[in-house]
Amino acid sequence: MNTLLKALVVIFAVATVTSQAEAQRYSRGGLGGAHSFGIGLGFMSPGQDDLDAHINETNNANPGANIGMFGTAYEVVLNYEYRMENSIYALQFRPTYFTSKASGNGYKYELSGYSFFPIFKIYALENEFIHFFFQTGVGYGQLSGTINQPGGSVDYSGGAFGLLGGIGAQFCFTESHCLVAEGNLRYLPFERNLVDSTTGTVGGGITQHTSGNELEFNNNDLKTTMSGVQGLVTYQLKF
Repeated sequence: MNTLLKALVVIFAVATVTSQAEAQRYSRGGLGGAHSFGIGLGFMSPGQDDLDAHINETNNANPGANIGMFGTAYEVVLNYEYRMENSIYALQFRPTYFTSKASGNGYKYELSGYSFFPIFKIYALENEFIHFFFQTGVGYGQLSGTINQPGGSVDYSGGAFGLLGGIGAQFCFTESHCLVAEGNLRYLPFERNLVDSTTGTVGGGITQHTSGNELEFNNNDLKTTMSGVQGLVTYQLKF
């Protein structure tokens, strides 16, 4: 993570020095700031290692379960962005809703949550149609999960602060209507999850699921995550 942050700092510094004049020419109207709202869809494959290990143990103990592992997660993304006056800089405020699922015969696993990231953007290279940018942000996320088995169930949740960095391009077909494609690396792990409610007995290596305590897998805190490489496509409306 330190290497990523250092690389982003160097890239932002170079972009600032080399692109200021060009970006001023092509910021919306060439003068003044610009506001925009966006809505989009993101996808990523966060490594839910502890949950996948638990599912593997459950499948081994119950061959008929046929539970699939966690794979692609999806996010619905909203944003508000302000492009600073006569500048290559912008600030964006981005809430997201995250969801991922796995299931089998009588077994159901769900993850859902949200994140909120204030993001600092640099439009490093642009013309009237395409605008390339770098971005970084620090934000907060919360993730809730459910393990539902024939013998019992448990609901749990965790929260944490994280980091985001990435690059993207904005394609503007008119002065107001744009399509944004971006790729980000997000670091947002949840090292500790608390049990919100529980019923019955949950197997597959779950050694602690008492309400109000940490959820444990093989006597260690069960970890979840919203970390990973995120792809995102957004419709952006400028005004």
